[in-house]
Amino acid sequence: MFRPPFPTSNITQAKISAWGVGGVAVLGLTGAIVLYTRRTSQGPPIGKPGTVFNGMGASWVELKLAESEDINHNVKRLRFKFPNAEDISGLSVNSAILTSQTPSGSLFPTLRPYTPTSDESQKGFIEFTIKRYPGKSMSAHIHDLRPGDSLAMKGPLPGPQWKTNMHEQVGLIAGGAGITPCYQLVRRILNDPNDKTKINLLYSNHTEEDILLKAEFDRLAVQHAEQFNVHYTVSQPSASWTGDKGRINREILERTMPKPNEKNIKLFVCGPDGFYATISGPKAAIPIFQGKFGGLLKDMGYTQKQVEKY
Repeated sequence: MFRPPFPTSNITQAKISAWGVGGVAVLGLTGAIVLYTRRTSQGPPIGKPGTVFNGMGASWVELKLAESEDINHNVKRLRFKFPNAEDISGLSVNSAILTSQTPSGSLFPTLRPYTPTSDESQKGFIEFTIKRYPGKSMSAHIHDLRPGDSLAMKGPLPGPQWKTNMHEQVGLIAGGAGITPCYQLVRRILNDPNDKTKINLLYSNHTEEDILLKAEFDRLAVQHAEQFNVHYTVSQPSASWTGDKGRINREILERTMPKPNEKNIKLFVCGPDGFYATISGPKAAIPIFQGKFGGLLKDMGYTQKQVEKY
């Protein structure tokens, strides 16, 4: 296992082990060469169900798009079919998939990780909810796919490990498309009857229409009212919006998140680069490292050990 020449957490070391040295180097460089070599497969052989994604050292898997649904003006839900109806992804909670495509005229591929919104135990397919960003070639490429088209994927990319009742409370702070790993964790905790962890989710967007998975979160908040609270804030509200307004600030965080002096808490942050900088300090260029801790959470008295950047 690669060990960097500076102290790292157990979580970071686990990520390095799963990604390998190649993963550490490549994902830290925009537009670099394909992770490891560009071996491709179609997944488990037809008629022999198995695990589709077998680690970052395994082959890239070409999966065909089965369904594509418009959620709003710039978000799609996309379902990619596994070779067999009984195949499973091989992902665990808080893990993601790396996608790859080579733009026309480019020597190097574009690599982009995405967190699935389908359940980790789902058989037969994997599903993503993906926002199209201006100028971002991967999200545009995926949005332009038609049923029957293929996309190269590799994984899983490991995230923070979760164990039942690992923390008494968790706070999830998300911006825009950064909600998907938070959704994974919320679903994992609430689907486990033995997990009593209390969850507070704060989710920021430009408009009401930009709020992803709102129906799912609202349903879970009703079904698990004593365990799960969800709060939305939008910076460009309509006249009928009754939730919080504006960007996430200290007042909203103090009102919705566990306090830094409370016992056994953990905050998870996920969003665009500017979002990290404001809330928790910027992420490192190499995704498996956390980057410098700062932002509003540091000013409010949280410690680096209490905060995890997805």
